[in-house]
Amino acid sequence: LFDGVQGSRRRRSKPHEVHFYRTKQEYISRLIKKIPQIAITNGLYLQNDRVAYFFYNPDPDVSPESTIFHEATHQLFYESKPRNFGIAVKSDFWIVEGIACYMESFERNQNSFSIGDANYIRFRAARYRLLKEDYYVPLATFRRMGMQEFQNHKDIRKNYSQASGLAQFFMDFDNGIYRDALIKHLTNLYSSRSSLSTTTIAEIIGTPFDQLDQQYREFCAELDEAEE
Repeated sequence: LFDGVQGSRRRRSKPHEVHFYRTKQEYISRLIKKIPQIAITNGLYLQNDRVAYFFYNPDPDVSPESTIFHEATHQLFYESKPRNFGIAVKSDFWIVEGIACYMESFERNQNSFSIGDANYIRFRAARYRLLKEDYYVPLATFRRMGMQEFQNHKDIRKNYSQASGLAQFFMDFDNGIYRDALIKHLTNLYSSRSSLSTTTIAEIIGTPFDQLDQQYREFCAELDEAEE
């Protein structure tokens, strides 16, 4: 869209659809048949029906904006072009969730906007999982998880943390040296009708997975040390 593709400025013939429920129970009742684990979520975007789902949450510890930024990222990315196929169904689902988690860190300041604050809760959790709990799925294995395996994994919360941390790493490591590669990877995933990604992030960058794993660990350690 930013490249000025012909027709991109036309008004949408069909607006984005958003459902907002009065209570979490209404939200759960509406979606439980589609998503058995819906109770653990604060919002949801479903590709097959192109609807973003939210509910009023009175919990002061839950940021409504972060949930909106997360699910809106899924909706805007998927609906940026007409498509009727699943994204990252067989592999690389980590970055679909990871980039949405990264977008949660968007902040409005008095005269500016920012994103990627290293102290955002998702990124701090990622560093804690890696450095304190020693939980880390090697990227070569992590990228092989498709949508169903990722969403139904026994360590789903830990994997969301890792996906968030990796998204921050690929966006911000060494002044964004891998950012263009990550954007290309996302573009490939959202453009391919194949449910299996044939080009890996490591191939796009030209750096082996094990080296990326090591760079990520060092990146997290540096941020953790700076926080202390």
